[in-house]
Amino acid sequence: MRDMGDVLMIISGSYQSIYVKSPAFSTGDFVIKRMSNPNNPLYYVVDGSSGGGCVNILTNPIKYDFCLVFMVTIGYGSFFKDENGDFVKPSEELKKFYKHLVKIASRKTKKIHILGVKYMRVENELISDDSKALEAVRNFYLG
Repeated sequence: MRDMGDVLMIISGSYQSIYVKSPAFSTGDFVIKRMSNPNNPLYYVVDGSSGGGCVNILTNPIKYDFCLVFMVTIGYGSFFKDENGDFVKPSEELKKFYKHLVKIASRKTKKIHILGVKYMRVENELISDDSKALEAVRNFYLG
């Protein structure tokens, strides 16, 4: 990858999961597991519960008209495994890092009603420029 444009090309095609670590809360490496199933004989996944903790950023493109809207979810697990294999709760440092990421991602957004009791933060630009973007998100939830 050469720049952010390359990253956007990769994530625009399908659902992606991005794992983030910081020395502020984790000194462990990512744990990569080799997996297989009948449809895919060999693939690799990040074990999100190993390695002392990480924040997971999920991107899910929703197509509407000729544009893409990205639904982004930021989260972390309720437990992790340390280097000894013991289960531990997320550290305060991880929680602070998560809250900082959410604060950054929430800038220039507004909390709006999507469906039923479901609310989400939506970029102000999408709300003011095109109601079709919100319609696409609602349709995504309706299936």
